[in-house]
Amino acid sequence: MNDNDKFKRFFGFGSNESDQSSESNVSEQDTEKDLKHSLEKAQAALTDWSDKYLTLTADFQNYKKRVSQERLDWGSDAQKMVILDLLEIIDNFERALEQEKKRETTEGSSWLTGFEMIHQSLEKMLAKFGVFAMSDYSAFNPKFHEALMQVESPETQPGDIVQVLQKGYLMHDKVIRPATVSVAK
Repeated sequence: MNDNDKFKRFFGFGSNESDQSSESNVSEQDTEKDLKHSLEKAQAALTDWSDKYLTLTADFQNYKKRVSQERLDWGSDAQKMVILDLLEIIDNFERALEQEKKRETTEGSSWLTGFEMIHQSLEKMLAKFGVFAMSDYSAFNPKFHEALMQVESPETQPGDIVQVLQKGYLMHDKVIRPATVSVAK
């Protein structure tokens, strides 16, 4: 209430109705301000909870993708470990086949044919899992080859592969075992 209103009331110029209406206007304005303030608080809380929900949902989706990828990686790693052990057996099998081919006799040819069929079956099984022997053994590439020694070779260029000591293998176009080679100086 301002001084002007106090003056009117003191000398009786103002009526009680105008006082009540001005007081009711003031209380209505206060109530309206309180409602606006409450609404603003509720909207801020809603926005905050909405942001938290969206963040949590995105985090959960990322978690699911990460766990799914980890499971695939675990399976792939386990498969890779088994295949690496199997490759050692295949290497020994191939060495034995090569030795038998060198001293082949007439009575052992059917036996040798059977073992060649077993070797082909092993290669098919590896292919089923996406494992293939490397085929490019021309120039040394550290991504695919492991140089065990350097040798003098007049008929090849320096850096070219002279001899493959152990075949390399790829699994789904990734090196699982590099080829062991000797390289020309």
